Amino acid sequence: MRSTVRSTRIALRMRDVGVTLASAGAFNQSLGKLQLQKYIYLLDALGGVFETLSPAESHRTYFHGPYDWAIQDAVDCLAFRGLVRIEAVKRHSSGGVQARYRLTADGSRWVGALRQTSLLDRRFRAGESIARRVDRIGWARLRELVYAEPTFVERASAGYGQELSPATAFDASTRELVSIICEALETGWPNFRVSEDVVADVFFRYLDAYSKRRTSTPRGGGLESHN
Repeated sequence: MRSTVRSTRIALRMRDVGVTLASAGAFNQSLGKLQLQKYIYLLDALGGVFETLSPAESHRTYFHGPYDWAIQDAVDCLAFRGLVRIEAVKRHSSGGVQARYRLTADGSRWVGALRQTSLLDRRFRAGESIARRVDRIGWARLRELVYAEPTFVERASAGYGQELSPATAFDASTRELVSIICEALETGWPNFRVSEDVVADVFFRYLDAYSKRRTSTPRGGGLESHN
């Protein structure tokens, strides 16, 4: 049973790695190990807005912010199958390995096939929505944006290994923020249709503004390698 749960979680993250690398690739961006973790964390955080589910168990707080072991396993599986290309591999003196990832041509075809189902298409819409906003703010600020996400801010202060589920009812900080955004928009403009893109815009404006006010990096915990 445990191996089945593990395999299912990795399979879901293989989907998310495909979504993320395709979305970033549209802006000619390859992603490093930490960037991949951060991007998929935001994908989980906005999952409720786009009505798409994330794994029941996912990220925890570590040294470099949110970390999910299944993401690295997933990207390794995709690389082994020739769907992801690993670039710029470097080993640090501390023992960590730096690398960047892109989809291969076969990977792009695989992603195109995934997108044919309506449920997965919603996940892709969420990924593309994030990419547009990160590109506008700056890819170099991806980590800052994640460090400003309400659930991470709340949990990181408790130390390493704290479970992070920003889109669930159990970890409702980001859910509550999204609800406030929707309520404010509907109250201010009674005939205004609150779309996914409008909510994402306001959410990222909040992350951008909050991250600029932070004077120090929050405490996380640590299993991630450099990059």
